[in-house]
Amino acid sequence: MKLRSALPLLAVFAVFAAGCSGNGGSDGARMVMGESEVVHEGHSAQTYALLDASGKVTEAGITVPYEAIETPPGEGHDHQTRDVGPAGSFISIQWPEQVQDQTFFDHFEMHWNPMGHPPEAW
Repeated sequence: MKLRSALPLLAVFAVFAAGCSGNGGSDGARMVMGESEVVHEGHSAQTYALLDASGKVTEAGITVPYEAIETPPGEGHDHQTRDVGPAGSFISIQWPEQVQDQTFFDHFEMHWNPMGHPPEAW
């Protein structure tokens, strides 16, 4: 009786295991890591790209540590964060070379403006 109740679970496992090819199901696909920048207490943000077998970019992304969002940089006198990168960004990192060559992406920036945008001059 116990074997009979375990059969559905074994069937699901067999289907799952058969569907796993060990390479994510994409023949010849590979991941390329881009620039990395420490943004919060040793945690790093990093860009990446997935390339198909011919080297074509199929996905571009970035990982940002939750800590960077949960505890962003402090606020400056102008209601914006103290900048460390271009235009006041607190994260500014380059995309992998393949992404820059094949897309319009050059770099990634993250800004933090905790008080919203200041009012325009009247």
